[in-house]
Amino acid sequence: MDDRVETEGLPSEDRFRGTLLGGGLGDALGLPYEGRQLDYATLRPLQFVGHHPGRISDDTQQTILVAEMLLERGWLDPVDLSARLQD
Repeated sequence: MDDRVETEGLPSEDRFRGTLLGGGLGDALGLPYEGRQLDYATLRPLQFVGHHPGRISDDTQQTILVAEMLLERGWLDPVDLSARLQD
């Protein structure tokens, strides 16, 4: 059985890093508005009331856990993911 993975067409390491970075930046900028109505964000652009600028949420933390697992294992193991989320 051949376990090699065809890499042609897969995202480059730069694109992978850029995706993680962009997601984290978007999360950090959007965190103060999470769960709020759209008009709140429209009327209060980039006001970090009650939040520290640049802080990420659990969304980015979970994304990092999944990315680490994919890099280590090459696949998504639900049992391992569950254990990592509990730590």
